Amino acid sequence: MRLTAFRFLAIAAAFAVSGIGAPVAREITTAGRVRLTQIVGKVTFLTAGKGVPARETEFLAPGGLITAAGGAALLMLSNGATVAVHENTDIVVLELRQDSFSGDYAAANATLEPNVSQAHLHLSRGEVVITAPRLRLADGSSFTLQTPAGPVTVKSSERLVMRVAARPQPSGEIVFEAAAMEGEIEVDFAAAAKARELAPGRWLLAKPAP
Repeated sequence: MRLTAFRFLAIAAAFAVSGIGAPVAREITTAGRVRLTQIVGKVTFLTAGKGVPARETEFLAPGGLITAAGGAALLMLSNGATVAVHENTDIVVLELRQDSFSGDYAAANATLEPNVSQAHLHLSRGEVVITAPRLRLADGSSFTLQTPAGPVTVKSSERLVMRVAARPQPSGEIVFEAAAMEGEIEVDFAAAAKARELAPGRWLLAKPAP
């Protein structure tokens, strides 16, 4: 089952195990590229297990960002997706693989990704807004954002705009939000049994077990 714009659903982990609706299985060996740009305030770039002050650069996954209060940045993926990283956020691009393609690709004006790609990101805290062109899901493309609540997976072959936030509370609980403003996403909400829905698309997760 899927979440369309302003419709949300918590899905049991067992559903994901069944493999229903899984994309075409295939292996891509070529690494895609990620560009870090539009840096504001204090932003730390994570690579090879080290953190350094962020500057505009291009890198291969894995690599990530930590933004402080007032900090922000933009990640531009070679499949045409962008990740707007808000303040107080930890995010890592775990993997980005993409079939090679020739010619120039203007991501800003793109309506379709240039070739099949597979992206896997991890948000441990904070907020991101992800925008992506039409993905070639039927050909094997995939885009997954892992979160404290479970993975958020793109399920629409149309343009996507989604906002996902994970905000740790002083109690140790986490307020988790997922919204698809355009397109469709699926939340494999493994924590559903221990969560309390605060509002549509907004949950309070129990304190993680030590």
